[in-house]
Amino acid sequence: MNDSIYVGIDIAAKSFDLQARVAGKASKVERYSQCPEGHAKAIRHLKTLAPRLIVLEATGIYYLDLAVALVREGLPVAVINPKSYHHFAKLTLTGSKTDGIDAALLAEYGERMQPKCWTPPDDVCLGLRDIGRQINRLTAARGASPLMRCRMCCDRCRHCCCCVKR
Repeated sequence: MNDSIYVGIDIAAKSFDLQARVAGKASKVERYSQCPEGHAKAIRHLKTLAPRLIVLEATGIYYLDLAVALVREGLPVAVINPKSYHHFAKLTLTGSKTDGIDAALLAEYGERMQPKCWTPPDDVCLGLRDIGRQINRLTAARGASPLMRCRMCCDRCRHCCCCVKR
């Protein structure tokens, strides 16, 4: 672990921006896709950096998968309250707001505030979350048109009994 490296990650629905702060100086912002492959690329990069702390903001539903993946790889992660981050950003008088600036501010927050490392939910809770998501998908699919349901079935199993001529 390198005591002088802090990383901030700003998360969005389809991507996340990562910026390292080495000895108080910000590095170039790197963007990764919000998918397992993007998570794996970021983890490889972070393992080479060996940061003291990786800081994420607990906003929406997008942070959890990445935060869990980072912790499972043995990386030090702090998931912070959006309100405390918002107040910190106001104190720094940062006028503009972009994903890169947010990532840099999250890294600076980690360096200055030293938040505690985060403990992810256990596997049972994560499993329940996955079941809830599947129920939501199925409920939404039930309300779809018959043609849409057929397309969803065809995409999943590559054939559909309702599409096969008898």
